[in-house]
Amino acid sequence: MRETLLGKRQFTIGLRDFLVGARVGILPKEQTTQGIVVNVRVQIRCTAIKDLSDTLDYRFLETVVTRLVEKKHFPLLEELAEAICGQILQLPCCESIWVQIRKKRLQTYVELAWEKT
Repeated sequence: MRETLLGKRQFTIGLRDFLVGARVGILPKEQTTQGIVVNVRVQIRCTAIKDLSDTLDYRFLETVVTRLVEKKHFPLLEELAEAICGQILQLPCCESIWVQIRKKRLQTYVELAWEKT
């Protein structure tokens, strides 16, 4: 039991059903802002969490998603999922990430799971 407490811990931090306006799609009518729903799960490793600097602030996840969709139009949901993953995986504590995005008015979605190698 003591070894487990002293070893590295793995936590999952995420966003669930984060609704944001984005310009996503290849059709002309999709060039305007539409609602998308983003789910993100990030696996982080750390030895101890004493304060916020030892972990991943969930507000950072919201900021990454919001800034990316405000910055440009994404023709494909897959492209947006890769951009989200690429930004978050740059963090040293991040081990892996899972992203799911769907357009609010549709039931179809795209998922991307990505691990650091």
